[in-house]
Amino acid sequence: MKRSFIIPTLLTLLLPVQIINADVQSQNSVLRQHSIEIEGLINNDIRKADSLVKAGKPDEALTYYKSSLKSKDSLYNLITNSQMEEILSLYNMDKLILQREQRRSMFHQACLYISVIIILALLLTNIHIPNLLKGKIYQGKIKTVCVPGLNCYSCPAAAGACPIGAFQAVVGSSNFKFSYYITGFFILLGVTLGRFICGFLCPFGWFQDLLHKIPGKKFSTARLKPLRYLKYIILIVFVIALPMLVTNSIGMGDPFFCKYICPQGVLEGAIPLSLGNSAIRSALGRLFSFKCLILITVVVLSILFYRPFCKWICPLGAIYSLFNKISFLNIKVEGSKCVGCNQCSKACKMDIDVCKTPNHPECIRCGACIKACPKDAIQYQFLGKTCPKKEQQQSTITNR
Repeated sequence: MKRSFIIPTLLTLLLPVQIINADVQSQNSVLRQHSIEIEGLINNDIRKADSLVKAGKPDEALTYYKSSLKSKDSLYNLITNSQMEEILSLYNMDKLILQREQRRSMFHQACLYISVIIILALLLTNIHIPNLLKGKIYQGKIKTVCVPGLNCYSCPAAAGACPIGAFQAVVGSSNFKFSYYITGFFILLGVTLGRFICGFLCPFGWFQDLLHKIPGKKFSTARLKPLRYLKYIILIVFVIALPMLVTNSIGMGDPFFCKYICPQGVLEGAIPLSLGNSAIRSALGRLFSFKCLILITVVVLSILFYRPFCKWICPLGAIYSLFNKISFLNIKVEGSKCVGCNQCSKACKMDIDVCKTPNHPECIRCGACIKACPKDAIQYQFLGKTCPKKEQQQSTITNR
């Protein structure tokens, strides 16, 4: 992905530089030709004037001398203007080279920041790594705190609770104050970050990204857009309706999504626990086999398509998507800079028309459109303020 972005970007930047060089060479060639012509006229006028002086006709010679002086002035102006244009061309070339270097530097820094954010998110939400070898679940006080992304409660390394699993457990009764906490948690993160959480803070999203990097033929999901609405159906039916209707004696709902659909539970919970605990391994049955089949399907689809679980199945992404258009963190397209090249939409793997709907519910704030834009017309915004780093780069280019 990095290479496929860098090469077109560098070619895009190098092409104007080559054009400027060609223009400079062309201008120099035209200048030499005009200079030779004017010098010929000057020499011709001087020869005629000298001949007339020798012939005793100074008045007629004066006309040719004046003509030669005008030609010299014209030649001087031509050379001066040409030099100024050449200096301007060199300035523009330096400006383009600077832009190229700044783009390269910005891309490397963005990759570094993204990697750090993902690693920190994984470590903070799955900090109890030794439990993976012990086959037991961490059950401390911190486990009552929900993490932003889809992270199974049953994962031995998990430090917090999955918000979807916690919501299913308490949505069936208002007696649980925890249900209000979960609802407020969704609203707070949704309004603040939107689906940025899906792009950078969700372990299962990162897992799908790794799978999609496996070499092989990739397919677009542009023609499968109706499947986007499936995750909203799953949210309404399996996360809200069924847990509200089917509760136990104390009013806790049955986690239908976690139990029958979510592949994250098998990947992070069932498989590590069964490997480290023989009692759990012996208790595995048809449900585990069914969930493994779902996990295998998601893995295969993730290799072929970009983030199929996020696009079509994840109810947590469906919740955060409701806040995407009003979240504090958003993406802005500056119409004055946009040239309508659609490079942003081509780079978007979530199949969004970035120019028309930059804050579409499917946008995970991955930044691919920002990197692809050749005019720096797309930027992150938080609370209406543009990223300071981008503004600083633009002001530096302008000052030069």
